[in-house]
Amino acid sequence: MAQGDPAVIDHHPSEKFRGPVLRDHWRLIYVGTDTAALSTTLFVTKATLETATTGALAIADLRKAGATTNANGYIRMGSADEILLAFGGTGAENSTINYQIEALREARDALGSASLCYVTQLLADGVLTLGTGTAGAAGAALTGIASTDKLADGITDTISDPGIDLYSPADNTVGFLRLKAHNAPILRLKIDLGTATKAWAIMAKLQGDAQNTGN
Repeated sequence: MAQGDPAVIDHHPSEKFRGPVLRDHWRLIYVGTDTAALSTTLFVTKATLETATTGALAIADLRKAGATTNANGYIRMGSADEILLAFGGTGAENSTINYQIEALREARDALGSASLCYVTQLLADGVLTLGTGTAGAAGAALTGIASTDKLADGITDTISDPGIDLYSPADNTVGFLRLKAHNAPILRLKIDLGTATKAWAIMAKLQGDAQNTGN
């Protein structure tokens, strides 16, 4: 993206994100080695996302008491509408990871009818690039992250949704992606490894109103 593009944060995120604050702790929302090419469809069956045959995929998991995320990229937004993400993975410097973020909403025939399927909305689609900075011993305390895993210091996005801000320093520190959910109840992060051999993502919800403390 060009330097002047409004979707790019050209200074440290602590300045750009001075208004909203983290509403809860950071959570590990994805660890994996998926290599299937990314694609998005308008409709997704309920069985794909909800039944026990999908194991830990978990919209069902997200409905359990206290569950907000799992390690397969699903996020239950609750009363929040913004998230902050950081990424990393295994690979050499400049290894790449492809990603997409979708909003998921239930679809019905008519008001009050039973939910029949889910409709997806693609919010972000781009590439993550690993730098030389690492997760270190502290990061390795999170299941699935190794101390030598590298942090993503480069983030691109081709959708340019007005609800997205990128901080992509490309200086071997770490980049951040800030995303509005547009009132979607569930978000899904999808990963396709490019030249990296593993990817992970952490997420924190944001809030602009300190009185809003819902999950």
